[in-house]
Amino acid sequence: MKKNMLLKFLLLLGCFSVITPHCMRAQTPDQEKAVKSIFKELSKQRGVMKTEVKYSGTMSAEIAGFDWHRAEGRGWTHGTRITLPRIERELLDSLCRLFERLRNELANVQQVNIYAKHGKGTTYFDPSSTFYAFSLQPDSTFCMLTAVAENEVCIPSDWPTRNYYYHPSAEARRTAYFADLAPRQKRLVALSRLWESVKRNFVFMNRTAVNWDSLYAAMIPEMERVKTDDETARLLQRMAARLNDGHTYVFQQKRGSERSLPFTTVLIEGRVWVDRVFSSSLQNEGVRRGMELTHINGMPVKEWAKSRVMPYISSSTAQWTEHEAYDGSQLTMGKPGEKLKLQFAEGEKVLRITCKLGVYKADLAYKEPDVAFRVLDTNVGYLRIRTFNGYHLMGEFQKVYPDLLKTRALIIDIRNNGGGNSGNGDFLASSLVADTLMRGAWSSPKYIPAYASWGTKLDDYQVAEQPLMHNKNMEPYGKPIIVLVNRGTFSAAEDFAALLQGNRQAKLVGMPTGGSTGNGVYISLMDGVAANICTKYDKAPGGDDFVGRGLLPDVRVDETYDSYFNQNESAALRKALDLLLM
Repeated sequence: MKKNMLLKFLLLLGCFSVITPHCMRAQTPDQEKAVKSIFKELSKQRGVMKTEVKYSGTMSAEIAGFDWHRAEGRGWTHGTRITLPRIERELLDSLCRLFERLRNELANVQQVNIYAKHGKGTTYFDPSSTFYAFSLQPDSTFCMLTAVAENEVCIPSDWPTRNYYYHPSAEARRTAYFADLAPRQKRLVALSRLWESVKRNFVFMNRTAVNWDSLYAAMIPEMERVKTDDETARLLQRMAARLNDGHTYVFQQKRGSERSLPFTTVLIEGRVWVDRVFSSSLQNEGVRRGMELTHINGMPVKEWAKSRVMPYISSSTAQWTEHEAYDGSQLTMGKPGEKLKLQFAEGEKVLRITCKLGVYKADLAYKEPDVAFRVLDTNVGYLRIRTFNGYHLMGEFQKVYPDLLKTRALIIDIRNNGGGNSGNGDFLASSLVADTLMRGAWSSPKYIPAYASWGTKLDDYQVAEQPLMHNKNMEPYGKPIIVLVNRGTFSAAEDFAALLQGNRQAKLVGMPTGGSTGNGVYISLMDGVAANICTKYDKAPGGDDFVGRGLLPDVRVDETYDSYFNQNESAALRKALDLLLM
């Protein structure tokens, strides 16, 4: 590569260094533009080979796995792969650093995987449904891929050498003829698919109070009246929410059909407050952290939530419903161009503004790292884990572990951690604890048609508690541990908390958790709309049934307005520190 081209390439990478880590400007479009430019520059190099690729379908014996996957064979991921005979190490290192920076700065926006040691990286930009990847091959050839996902994301792990892949699931083959149906017919098929798939797979079918067959019949005339795919998705979401399970829900695979205003709210002491403001325009209009949001379109905010937001939330508990409705941006979600009249209160002052969705830019987006560690007073370690999602989490934990071992006690903060992969939680727990831990028992429905013909109902498939051995590659911590939880602690994060609490290795401090976990089966309902249906009923070690109730903290602490907005430490964190001083 010519020196001036190398300089241009490195300068392009250097443009990211101006982004500040704590209050960065939302750069997703610019970041994607830069990655795209890098791909174009590499495409111009001497000796480059360009290959069109096309992938779709699910696992088969033909491949070893996927780098990125959510597909059954109903859509395509297609794009261009470039192959260079070699790449200068300096360029490869710069590209790895870029993807590491993307991962750190865009953690709340998109998923980025980076394996710098092996010269590999992947990322997916959701707004444009575009996937980028690079890989240094064993023979020193360098490959980079850009591909667009149409309805389904499918990137085989051997993409550097594979040009085509198609292996539709049996369900996709069986229902391929639905593509020729009229829109109204497709919507009725989607309704029927949801009804049938829940009947077949839902683990809590015998626990739900709703008559699923009657609800299905009642939804048919409503489905016949809808006119758009967005309306179809909303109706199906409302239907799934009636099952009252946090892991059984309907979602739209392509985001962008709805927008929210760039600020979040939080429910404290029964009132809704502005939490973070991500738009300088909203700040200029007077919206500030700590103000109370009292009305939306003239309706008291809680009435608005009950009528416009909560009916579409799939939830196992009242606290998770509150979290989904009030702790975030769901209150202002709507169609682009829709106007919302907001009323705020700050003491005796009242602020009224009218906002159009899709107009305000999130130019003050706060980015929190997935794993953060610091040492508090009296040598107490504070480990914040934002998510249990992502392959990089174990590596991030290992980076801070040497410093963590030097502390005399540890506080692990998994408040508002929505979960991810329970394997990450198992890794953390088995690293910290020297003893063998017991993972909770689980069950799943079992159905054999022949037994049904005899009128015999089978017992559920049962798996007893299983041991989790200490990770011998890590020195055990062996000191007091407290885990901070709240209503936003959910799914795999609850599994982690239950593992430590149920084995008496840590105390939980805070508020009851979200109360839902389990594995879901993915069902495509129609183009762009899918369902996740919970198939696995998990219990905590010792048999505690926390699904539908939440894990109960050993010490309950509710946040107040003053502790949340005015104090340097939250009430739960202060209580944890007090307990560790006893």
